[in-house]
Amino acid sequence: MGEQVHPTLDEDLYDRVLAEEEQTGKSKSKIINQRVRRGYNGDTPTLADSIMPVFGQGLFVAGFIVALIANLYSGVGLALVGLAMMIGAKVDEYSSKHDVAITTALIRVLGA
Repeated sequence: MGEQVHPTLDEDLYDRVLAEEEQTGKSKSKIINQRVRRGYNGDTPTLADSIMPVFGQGLFVAGFIVALIANLYSGVGLALVGLAMMIGAKVDEYSSKHDVAITTALIRVLGA
């Protein structure tokens, strides 16, 4: 264990730490440690920072257009692939932000 520092947090920041503690079940010290470490090391890019969600949105819309004009099954398939790309990017972002497993992040992103 390293040196101990006793920071004083503003009310709004402390409320955010309490909300994250309630949501993730981590201790306040672990949450603050991760935030400080992330602040010094910088954020690592996730799939949400790439072109993937935008491309997924394009496939989602194009899939329904293809389904209306040409082939129902191919269009719905394209739409589902686009939806999976959008959800996948959100899951990856949530997983890295809250430091939880991918399955837990998927359940929380879908709201189940």
